[in-house]
Amino acid sequence: MLRYVLLLCLPFSVFAQESPFSIHLQSGVAAHKSIGYYMSGEMDITLLNGLALTPRFGFASMVPNTFISATYSPNSTSHGYPADGPRQEEEYGTQVSYAALLLTLKPLEWWGKNPKHELRFSTGLQYNGYTTYRASYDMSEPNPSLTHFHMKSYPSIVPYYFNLGYQYYVNDQLGIGAEVGLDGTDGDGMAYAGLRVGLRL
Repeated sequence: MLRYVLLLCLPFSVFAQESPFSIHLQSGVAAHKSIGYYMSGEMDITLLNGLALTPRFGFASMVPNTFISATYSPNSTSHGYPADGPRQEEEYGTQVSYAALLLTLKPLEWWGKNPKHELRFSTGLQYNGYTTYRASYDMSEPNPSLTHFHMKSYPSIVPYYFNLGYQYYVNDQLGIGAEVGLDGTDGDGMAYAGLRVGLRL
């Protein structure tokens, strides 16, 4: 489906007043119930001057740097944690991978071709695979006991609320900058902020 959408949009790039393609890599800090990191890549396909179609692919991990296991069967239940015990009474973890299709507005392009400064605002939809868990412990005893364990994993199509980015092009091809954003992970949102590198083709 995505391939057909991209093919339909390619003719618009003939009328664009700037380089029809650019690629970008991003990485930084992500937050959804806990703090972690994200990495992503995207490609701008210019539709009109100042407007681009942006396929974006990414991964985020907010899994605590600790070990946890839980096993359930009709005859037994067991759990595990590091030798020095859980770090806190509540441990959270989330992982997300996604493919998004965004529309990107770049208003500074209306004042010139291939400007040094690029301001971006993107919004759209994403398809993601999402896994989260929460573990609660009673830490009043020398050997903490697991009192609650919850895990949820599913694929879904959700809104990609916004991505706001800025890039400064050190030459006609290479740009560096930063971004912030919020997507619709698990019905509320995963926030992120990071650095970005762009290359005009």
